[in-house]
Amino acid sequence: MLRGVGQIFTGSTNAVGCPAVSQKPGKNQAFLQFMTPSWFKVLVAITIIGWLTVLSCWGKQRVDEKTASR
Repeated sequence: MLRGVGQIFTGSTNAVGCPAVSQKPGKNQAFLQFMTPSWFKVLVAITIIGWLTVLSCWGKQRVDEKTASR
């Protein structure tokens, strides 16, 4: 069961969960929406913070090495 904007899709889906929609002559439209889980946004934020921390530590180490060699 897939939820749409005001509608619920109860048709068949393939192995990865993509809905199978039959086509008819004329104009065919399908409005699909994917809701990103909240835990995914948290993991992305943690990853970005981690990379910024690594880069800032690396930059600080390079600055410290340059000032120590003078």
